[in-house]
Amino acid sequence: MEGINKIVSGQLLALSEQQLISCDQKSKGCKGGGWYVNAFRYVNNNNGIASEKDYPYTADNSVCNNALPQKKSATIEGYTYWCHNPVSESSLRCLVFQQPVSVSLFASRDFQLYNGAIFKGGLLRN
Repeated sequence: MEGINKIVSGQLLALSEQQLISCDQKSKGCKGGGWYVNAFRYVNNNNGIASEKDYPYTADNSVCNNALPQKKSATIEGYTYWCHNPVSESSLRCLVFQQPVSVSLFASRDFQLYNGAIFKGGLLRN
């Protein structure tokens, strides 16, 4: 969201992680792990998000301060959830060319145990 805001407004603004932790009920704060699609939905439904300066990070699972989310420093018009397996380099390049992307991947047991080299589908290569 910070990246697309920079592209649109020309201003790089730190946005409030704490607002997402405290106010996005679907992500369940620090206990839910947070999923970026929920963050996009929250910001879209809330018609924006406060800046880090207006709603600072406190590193806790505090109750939403409803007064602070009213200060909206950035908005998003929407998002697209695109799930493609396997992802082709050319299709990803096309998406990145249009705007910033958020990426997640399935962390298989092999991936969780990864500690170096090049990872490719459960096989480690030197």
